[in-house]
Amino acid sequence: MGPSLAGALRGARRSMNAGLSIHVMDATRNAVATGLRVEVYFLGEHAAKICTSEVGAAGVVEDPALASGVIVPGEYEVVFHVGEFYRKRGVDMASIPFLDAVPFRFGIAEGLQHCRVPVRVSPWGFAAGRECTDPEQP
Repeated sequence: MGPSLAGALRGARRSMNAGLSIHVMDATRNAVATGLRVEVYFLGEHAAKICTSEVGAAGVVEDPALASGVIVPGEYEVVFHVGEFYRKRGVDMASIPFLDAVPFRFGIAEGLQHCRVPVRVSPWGFAAGRECTDPEQP
């Protein structure tokens, strides 16, 4: 974690169950988008890259930083490399694809939340949402 991100963490409330999980499905196969590259950024005054990772076999972006105290209240951006994902799979795409690197911005208001970002991708479409829960509630 870089010094600028460390500054963003000062005074933040954290929980072992708080964090961010990003779940990605390939809509063309109705299967997990294993191998899709994803970058996660914290935005704002202390902006920093949190991680670059890939979607694993379970359909979730696998990086320990996403389950750590790095995820605090603030604004985030996740970049999904959709064009790269489909090119690697041999999908015939235009030289300038309809979707290439797709940014998705959202906010986390509470430090003790676990946020789940479910995403569906195809070469021609992208749908994302955000579900946050308090891990300390029964």
